[in-house]
Order: sequence, then structure tokens, then C-alpha cells
Amino acid sequence: MRRRSWLIVGTVLVAGGAAAGIMAWPDPRPPSVDGRLRTQLVPLIQAHLETKADLGGALNDQPELKSRWLCDLELIETERRGPDLLTGVYTACQEFARMGPSLLAGTGFVSPMRITVRSGAVASVEKPLDGAGFGPTVSRMFSKAGERRVFDFIGSGGPFERDGLSQRARRSFGLPGNAPVRDHP
Repeated sequence: MRRRSWLIVGTVLVAGGAAAGIMAWPDPRPPSVDGRLRTQLVPLIQAHLETKADLGGALNDQPELKSRWLCDLELIETERRGPDLLTGVYTACQEFARMGPSLLAGTGFVSPMRITVRSGAVASVEKPLDGAGFGPTVSRMFSKAGERRVFDFIGSGGPFERDGLSQRARRSFGLPGNAPVRDHP
């Protein structure tokens, strides 16, 4: 009888130790991107989003405003798949136009994206679904570590400077750094 008690206690201790070990197992390494690759990809993706991606926007309906999109992005991870380089990014984009001495801010968004680069050019841009589909599509688009980083950004407000896009827009439209920003009605 004693032997059976010790066997049960031993089994419980081993199982408990294994469970604790599993829980304490380190997370996958955070994704990293080679600095040289980052230097090449960030301007390429940023230029594509700002000039070639069809981001829509409220100011598009008023071509006389000559609005433009500006984007900041954080490159999270890359993965080579045949001729394609899949890049996971976290982006903040907003459209702006000049209205006299003011900056007019139109549509904007913050979103993770998967950008496919092929032969040195952006081949496709994928955004996650809205609503209930958001989490599953982010899980499909990113590695586990990349997904965790996306949700860390979402929880913390992101890696972007608070008024970084507005400041860039002021410079882009030749406005002083303190020019007022008005939201599109």
C-alpha cells in the first residue's frame, strides 16, 4: 500500500513538474530583420502604400484638393517563399491635403499587413479582415512571434510618433510646423 502511495505522489510530482516546464518554456524568439534588408524594404513598401496602393479615402472624392497618403510602418518579419519575400508590417496611414494655411486630415487607419515583394517590387498587399475575422487572419499572416508583436503594438498604441504623419504632411505641403490640422467633415 505504501508503495502505491509513493507511486501516485511521484506521478503527480512528475506531471506537475512537466506542466510547469511547459508553461515556463520560452516563447519563440522575437522576429528580426537584417538591417540591410530593412533599409531596402521600408522605403519600397512605404512608397508603394503612399502612391500605388488603392487605399480609398474621403478626400479622393475631391481631386481638386490633390490629397496624398502618407504612411509610417514598422517591419516586423520577413519570410522567403520561392521567388516571393513575404513581409509582415504594422502600418499607420492617413490622407492629407492642403486647405489654405491649414492641413486637412482625411481617412486614416492603423493595421498590420502582409506585403509580398517579388523581383524588387511590391506584388500584393493583404490586410486582415475586420471584426471576428481579424484575429484569425492576423494569425495566418504572421508567425506566432510576429502575431504576438502585432497584438503588443495594438495594446500599446503602436510604435509610431504621435504626430509624425501630420508633421511629415506639413513639410510635404510646404506648411509651417505649427500649421493647424483640421479633420475632413
